[in-house]
Amino acid sequence: MKTKKFKLFDAILAMVCVILVTEACAPTAAIGNSQYFWWIFLLLFFFVPYGLISCELGTTYKDEDGIFVWVKRAFGNKWASRVSFYYWINFPIWIASVTVLMISILEKMLAFSFSLPIKFLIEIIFIGLVCFLGMTRLSKHKILVNIGTVFKVILMLGLGVIGIYIAITKGSATTFELKSFFPEWNFQSLSYLSVIVFNFIGFEILATFRHQVKNPKKQFPIIILVSGLLISLFYMLASFGLSVAIPKEQLSLETGLIESYEILLGINGGVVINIISIMFIITLFVSLLSWCEGVALETKAASEIGGLPKIFSYQTKKGYLVGSNLITFLTSVLIILTEPFINSDVFWNFFALNLITLLLTYLPMFLAFLVLREKDKDIKRPYKVPGNKLIISLFAYIPTIILILAIILTLLPSTFTIAGIREKVPIMIGTILSIIICEVLTLKVKEK
Repeated sequence: MKTKKFKLFDAILAMVCVILVTEACAPTAAIGNSQYFWWIFLLLFFFVPYGLISCELGTTYKDEDGIFVWVKRAFGNKWASRVSFYYWINFPIWIASVTVLMISILEKMLAFSFSLPIKFLIEIIFIGLVCFLGMTRLSKHKILVNIGTVFKVILMLGLGVIGIYIAITKGSATTFELKSFFPEWNFQSLSYLSVIVFNFIGFEILATFRHQVKNPKKQFPIIILVSGLLISLFYMLASFGLSVAIPKEQLSLETGLIESYEILLGINGGVVINIISIMFIITLFVSLLSWCEGVALETKAASEIGGLPKIFSYQTKKGYLVGSNLITFLTSVLIILTEPFINSDVFWNFFALNLITLLLTYLPMFLAFLVLREKDKDIKRPYKVPGNKLIISLFAYIPTIILILAIILTLLPSTFTIAGIREKVPIMIGTILSIIICEVLTLKVKEK
């Protein structure tokens, strides 16, 4: 199957589409004004080293399997297997969270609540369409990816611009006192920091685009820099618009974006809000679709060393990634069937569990970078992260520490009360189950 080539503009749009997720806007805005401090802090101390390291590893190692290959070369098959499991399991969990969100948007748009069987049917169709189209290479869906990215930009940029106008002309629902921009040291606010880290993650997927980009050595740094800055700008603008419309205490993590548009535009429902809702749903669909290829390639590599069942590696002669997407579909459906048993915010429970499992994926990556610098020091590196040994070490250790703290803060209850702990129980159970399943699968993996 002939592989289409991404132009530089297409590649930047693809990365923005992969990483920029509209459903993360409301959880980010829930941090409050201190989010701007954390955006700048994490941009400097997480995104910059992460982006540069991804660029070096992605141009040095020609495999399409990205982080799996890097960790495997550094630490062996068992750690590579763990990486691939968490990289995969976060995906069906994320699909489940997005599917729940999609249903909430549909119900709000139609002013109608679906019965449980109908809700499940719509969710299964949505998941099935994502996984079916995800069997082919992302470059096959270039037009759809570009449309989805444009919709994301319109929704987030529009929210920010309208928010600025309303704040100037009519005032804001949120006060912007100087002290409010400094970090709030409480678990309620800090528990959402993992969302900002999540918003920066995904650049290593460039490795899967290596053969779809004309000049990786020259274009990878440009793609990372430009798309990273654009992503930060769009998130902060959207979060500002949300803050102008709704105080963080009243913000819905599911339909907050749509409700913000209603408040800012001064309308309740109607054609405009329906169009915005449809655009929102399309962006959710395209975000999921854009991750299918990277996840399928990672799991295919893991199954070949025994880290995942062999069905994950099944691929047709024409290159369709059937195995991984089939298992992802079945797992996503199984996850959404647990929805009736979750008493607290279903979307946030699924989304937070997705955050934790995804962040677990990246824990070995930065240390693998240090090991590979020494282990493969004779390999030619088309792009090399600049700096002396101390700088390089800081580039690896600081993001690792940030990941660990983000995971812990997401797991900790906002208040150490019965109610606060109960809210976190589904996330804790999901995390423990994921770790147990991962370790059981890893037991049978041989290093050689």
